[in-house]
Amino acid sequence: MEAAAFFAVSQYYNIPLAQLLYAGDDVSGEEWDSRNWNMQKNIRYDLIISAIEIVKKL
Repeated sequence: MEAAAFFAVSQYYNIPLAQLLYAGDDVSGEEWDSRNWNMQKNIRYDLIISAIEIVKKL
């Protein structure tokens, strides 16, 4: 929902916009599996660094 607002504003002002969405938990089963995502700091750091590097190349 929030992304839709950002995309609407970017389209109105003709500003390029992209969204990166990631999730660390799993909600596909009968029970929620957090996968201890809040404890995976190294993985989250690597994802942010990768995203920054991708944006720099655009």
